[in-house]
Amino acid sequence: MNALPCEALAAWFLGPGGENAELLETLAAEAIREHVAWRRDLHPEDGAVLSTERLAAAGAARARATLTREFRDLLLTLKRDVPFPSGRYLGHMVGEQTLAAQLGYLAAMLYNPNNVAAEASPVTSCMEREVSEQLAAMIGYAPQQAWGHLTSGGTIANFEALWIARSIRYHGVALALASARARVALAVHLPNGRPQQITDLSLWQLLNLAPHDTLDADAAFHHLLPPGEAHAVLEAHSLAAIGYQDYGRQLAASYGDALPAGVVLVASTAHYSWEKITRALGIGGRCLVRVPVDAHARMDPGALWEILQGCAAEWTPVLALVSVCGSTEEGAVDQLDQV
Repeated sequence: MNALPCEALAAWFLGPGGENAELLETLAAEAIREHVAWRRDLHPEDGAVLSTERLAAAGAARARATLTREFRDLLLTLKRDVPFPSGRYLGHMVGEQTLAAQLGYLAAMLYNPNNVAAEASPVTSCMEREVSEQLAAMIGYAPQQAWGHLTSGGTIANFEALWIARSIRYHGVALALASARARVALAVHLPNGRPQQITDLSLWQLLNLAPHDTLDADAAFHHLLPPGEAHAVLEAHSLAAIGYQDYGRQLAASYGDALPAGVVLVASTAHYSWEKITRALGIGGRCLVRVPVDAHARMDPGALWEILQGCAAEWTPVLALVSVCGSTEEGAVDQLDQV
């Protein structure tokens, strides 16, 4: 008899009553044993740094006793926490983690990798890229062209997403100013596919370039100048490098009357982190525009279209449009094809 796919759920979680405790204990102990074996086998010729005499010293014994006592106090304190695993408690968006997540976290934590660079995390950085490629494929991007990394939580992920969106939106402006200063001819494709010299574009056109066209122009710019010079001239006109105050001055000097402040569009059910992020990035909380939702708590495509038409009529740049895939309160998923 074939097992039903849903039957696997019985093996994925510790369970509200700790039903899979034996599995968790077995695999957690295995992770610790394997890690200790890895340490011992790394350079066995070094011998024991913590000798029997050092381990038996009075100070070490007292420290172990203190660690044991404080750890047990911690375990008792944690029992006062919110019962997220229980089906009786549904007060927050937090729930039970899978056994895979708990065990994977424990196992990796013992090795303490630093995913800031592959040199400090040759194993987990590869895993991170693998997960990024899987996520890209899941939502329809070409894995070989996509990039991503794992963050500590949703708010940081949202922060980085808007930071990147704003950076790429304004990068066309930096390329235009840098091309003029370096006196190089740089062509860029407009949304209609027609190529044009980037220095001939208006500020409105530069802020409405497609991200892939901006990135293609960036690659072309770096081929026109020596690497150091290309980097230096771009930094002199980059929002990330010179900040909003000097950037506004440069835009006013180069393009005259500035456009209205750029906006970020989000569904009205969007997480509260988006307003915090617009404030933290200097975009401004008032530049967060909430799009109405329909009766199913999904972004209303008709209302979105009206807002976009209004932005176009007033020449208001749209820095980003945030669609929701599982809102915090309602669990609603926006109609991405219509959005």
